[in-house]
Amino acid sequence: MKKISVLFMSILFFSGCSGYEPPSLKELPFKPVSYGNEVDDEASELFGGDGIYRIVVDIAEDLFDIDSSDGLDYTYTAGDLSSSASFVFYDNEDGDGEPQTIQGIGMRLRGAGSFYDEPKHSYTILFPGEDNRFYGLASIKLNSLYGDNSFMREKLACDFFHFAGIPSSRTAYARLYFFNEAEPDTPDYKGLYLIVEDVNQDFFESRFGLPVGNCYQNNGCELDRVPLNNWEYLSSPANPLPLLELVTNPDDVDCSDIIESTGILNTTPPGLFEETIQDYFCAYELFSAFAVNSLTGMIDAYWFNPRNFYLYNYYGRFMWIPLDLNSSFGVMWAGFDPVIADIYAFQPRNTQITRGERPLIDCFMQVPGFVDYYRKSHKYFIEHYFNEETLYPRIDELKVLILNAVLDDDMYQVVTEQDITDAIEADGSDPQGLKAFIRERKGFVWSEVENAYE
Repeated sequence: MKKISVLFMSILFFSGCSGYEPPSLKELPFKPVSYGNEVDDEASELFGGDGIYRIVVDIAEDLFDIDSSDGLDYTYTAGDLSSSASFVFYDNEDGDGEPQTIQGIGMRLRGAGSFYDEPKHSYTILFPGEDNRFYGLASIKLNSLYGDNSFMREKLACDFFHFAGIPSSRTAYARLYFFNEAEPDTPDYKGLYLIVEDVNQDFFESRFGLPVGNCYQNNGCELDRVPLNNWEYLSSPANPLPLLELVTNPDDVDCSDIIESTGILNTTPPGLFEETIQDYFCAYELFSAFAVNSLTGMIDAYWFNPRNFYLYNYYGRFMWIPLDLNSSFGVMWAGFDPVIADIYAFQPRNTQITRGERPLIDCFMQVPGFVDYYRKSHKYFIEHYFNEETLYPRIDELKVLILNAVLDDDMYQVVTEQDITDAIEADGSDPQGLKAFIRERKGFVWSEVENAYE
């Protein structure tokens, strides 16, 4: 993976500095601010180069037979697996050289559409104990790249968030195999996967240092009401998967921070909103993230389908962390054309598609200063990243890198080289070809923001 430098760190700081006080929006000269994605840790070796790895998992595959009546709880810890369960990792796709082997792994199915509809599933791999971590990581995600014949939309979106300075997962490609007991020398190929850094205690410690604040995964919460108590807001008897799931500090559960902040978000009078809300949310970082979301046409996120993001409490202010970015760069959904999505309401102007209340966006959009920063974020990203000169060569590089691994991958559909080419080059398809989407989305957005500067 090619490292992409953050070019616009006009305000540079070490994100772990205790008591950091962000400047108010009025004090901030325009250039999006980096929260430090240049991480120097053990996992940097895993995510630091362009290549494809090889992973062989020895696990009882029938554990993952899906019965929808069981709900979404398919977690298997080391105690649920035989003692031979293992994770074997090679630093190349051919399986040459000395592998790294970790015994007693846990494995969990993950995903939404791919969970029930496809034989190529996504997984979370859990590594047991401090002595058996994988490049220092307690867990990783293996995303199936479901429904994407280019096999690179999610990776491109992750790279864009890194460029924008938004704390986000690092990624790398890998061929995934399951051990075949009948033919030990010929493991079963499960396809090309994207290794995605898990967002957990380790993630925040590497970016921000200690102490690690509360982080909530949004599983469909619109944030459009004031919660009455923890139970009502964070879980429901009818839905064991909470709308907002606490993913850090599991031994010290105190969710008063998200309850208070959401209450302020929904009840602050318009005249007090600009000043008050910056005590609870990192407003400028939020709008940089929204601009990336808008440019990439990310449908399966808070703008349109309220999920797939985290809210992280960084010294009293919540910031946005992206999650599951596969529905981006031209993926259409329910007639929603992301090329012509209005950057202010994020819905196509020529359709009747509507979304519900989204106060985390809509309340901020009532403040002219925030809107101006948001427009300028779009303009800056188009000038420096989201354009043909930057992204087309990267797409071509990735195609060469992954081509053979993709052609060998027939887990969810047969993909030919022409299919890959169409996924990159085609106009007017669903999903739209990557290059056409970038060109057309850039043109549409530019027409809306070209007069943002004075």
